[in-house]
Parts: sequence; structure tokens; C-alpha cells
Amino acid sequence: MDSLASKVRDEPLKSDFTIDLKHEGEPVKQEHLFVAVKTCKKFHGERVPVIKKTWEKDALFLEYYSDHADPSIPTIDIGVPNTERGHCGKTFAILQQFLSGSAPKTQWLVVVDDDTLIRLRALLSCYDPSEPVCLGERYGYGLSQGGYSYITGGGG
Repeated sequence: MDSLASKVRDEPLKSDFTIDLKHEGEPVKQEHLFVAVKTCKKFHGERVPVIKKTWEKDALFLEYYSDHADPSIPTIDIGVPNTERGHCGKTFAILQQFLSGSAPKTQWLVVVDDDTLIRLRALLSCYDPSEPVCLGERYGYGLSQGGYSYITGGGG
């Protein structure tokens, strides 16, 4: 995770563009994706059902990470409280869990918020899984106080 964080911090962006639908290829295979959905107890009843009714079926390996364990969804309490600003802690905890080997080893790790609606498999067909890629807006959280860069703004 330290090397990923240093790449985001130290390397310039390779591209900044929107994918035109005509450039999409065949959808990425479900077994090549591990999707981590960031949520919180406040939105378990409002946002999670929308994901379950829409694009959840496109992810063979999907887990919901929250500030509260809820077996009815199910969610995993990642041990990071929900905050109004600086949602980086939950993302870094998910990265640590993925890199520790506790999640299925896949070509793609996709971290999304609970209000993200995506055409995930078609979108990822535009990229090479052997090349590092971060989709979203680069956000500098607390950079003037020694903070860090973070992907935000609808990465899906």
C-alpha cells in the first residue's frame, strides 16, 4: 500500500479523459473483479438496496465495508468511523485488507461509494489490468499539513 500511495503522490497523471462508449470492448469477466463498496450504517437501508437491485449482479466478488456490521446485507465493520470529511481512512483500510490476501486475488480491485452507479465491466474493458490505473478526481486531503492525495469525485 505504501508503494501505491507514493505512486499517486509522486507520479504525474498519465491521462485525464472521459471514455467514449465506442471505445469500450467486451466486458471484463466477473471473476476478474473484486468490488469493495464503502458505506455506513446511515445508508444501509437507503443506498445499499439500490446497488443490490442494479449493478451488484455484475460483480462475482463483492463486499460491503461499513462502520457497522450488519448481517442482513451483509456488511463488514472495517473499524473506521464515518466522517463528514476525509473519507480516506476507509479506503486505506480496504486496500490493506485486499493486499493482505483476505479477499479473492483478482485482476481488478474496484473501490466505490454506496451512491455510485456504474457500467463497471464495460468501463474496465478500456484499460489494461497489468497497468496501474486510478479512475476519479485527484483530491489533496490536508496537503498543506502533510496530508496525501486521494481519489474522489465519482471514480465510478
